[in-house]
Amino acid sequence: MVVTKLYGILGHPLGHTLSPAMQNAAFRAAGIDALYVALPVEPARIRRALAGLKVSGFSGFNVTVPYKETVLPYLDRISPDARAVGAVNTIVADPRTGRWVGHNTDVYGFQRLAARAGIRTAGRRILLIGAGGAARAVCAAIGGAAASIDIVNRTPARARKLRAAMPKKIQKKIDVLSSTPMSHAYDLIINATSVGLLRGDRLPAPAWIFEKATAAIDLIYNPPRTDFLRRARRAGCRIAGGLDMLLYQGARAFELWTRRPAPVAAMRRALLRK
Repeated sequence: MVVTKLYGILGHPLGHTLSPAMQNAAFRAAGIDALYVALPVEPARIRRALAGLKVSGFSGFNVTVPYKETVLPYLDRISPDARAVGAVNTIVADPRTGRWVGHNTDVYGFQRLAARAGIRTAGRRILLIGAGGAARAVCAAIGGAAASIDIVNRTPARARKLRAAMPKKIQKKIDVLSSTPMSHAYDLIINATSVGLLRGDRLPAPAWIFEKATAAIDLIYNPPRTDFLRRARRAGCRIAGGLDMLLYQGARAFELWTRRPAPVAAMRRALLRK
């Protein structure tokens, strides 16, 4: 008997997510009998939810805000890429043992986003807003090639923890700011927070921060044009939203789950229809 395989995305909130549309399109295009669903879980219930998922028969799932670091203790193994970042966004369940293996495909997704947008990170002075799992992936993706990376986060201790988790060559480039930056001296500004997901969210940095920047990236993909990106565009920056990061991290996750090439064109069409 053929059993439909189950996959999903774990996070909170998930009203904005396009991952089910993208991954279900991928399964159809590849002729795979599988279903991908949203798994919204409030923080107070995350431990119980993870315990339930462990015995639910899911073949794998994605992890998004705010749980990319929370899931680490629940994994049976962490891949070298995820261990280097200190965050997991893709979990693969071994079909024989049910053991969970955590991966990070966000690093690849960010690299593809920057490349397709024509935004150079090497040699750039970068302001990174946020210090969660997505920010960790950005630091790992940029590596030691940036001229500098200043991190500002509402909890400076979390930013310091991010810095400490990075390899030495990246740590040397990172400075943690204790408050909103008072300098214009950045080439590239990256929003790696969830500010902008909800209508009415305020800009996660003062508007004047873009005055000398040449580029801005917002990892949020829905809405496709946030207030952050609108302000950056008005200041003359080249801009990029997070849709390509979503696409390519999702494609890499699909390949980890199925061991087949991802139907990227079908996945992109599904995203653009939304």
